[in-house]
Amino acid sequence: MAKSFHTSIATKGGRLWVVFKDQIDMDNYKQIEESISIHFNKGENKDIVVDLQETRTLFSPGIGLLMRLHGMATANQGKLFLVNVSDKLREVLTFSSLDKVLGIFTTAEEFENKHSNLT
Repeated sequence: MAKSFHTSIATKGGRLWVVFKDQIDMDNYKQIEESISIHFNKGENKDIVVDLQETRTLFSPGIGLLMRLHGMATANQGKLFLVNVSDKLREVLTFSSLDKVLGIFTTAEEFENKHSNLT
């Protein structure tokens, strides 16, 4: 039986905002990806913003999911941004070299201040 997952998805400021709750692992990454794809393909969003405030751990399926979301956004001339990234998760992202290809922000406010003129 598949483990349930909790992810909220909404459009905010012309971007698709996704809040990952808890962890992304082998049991739930496919469901999460399908849900995001459906929402992303419906709208006019180019960018995807992933809020990691409630994400405690990021296993390899989660890293793979982030890379696929990056590909989805760039194929649409957009970008993937990560906000509310804890020091622990930033360490994982840096170790995986994702800090070199993704916009990573400590807070959502930091992101919004830097990208407020973009829609």
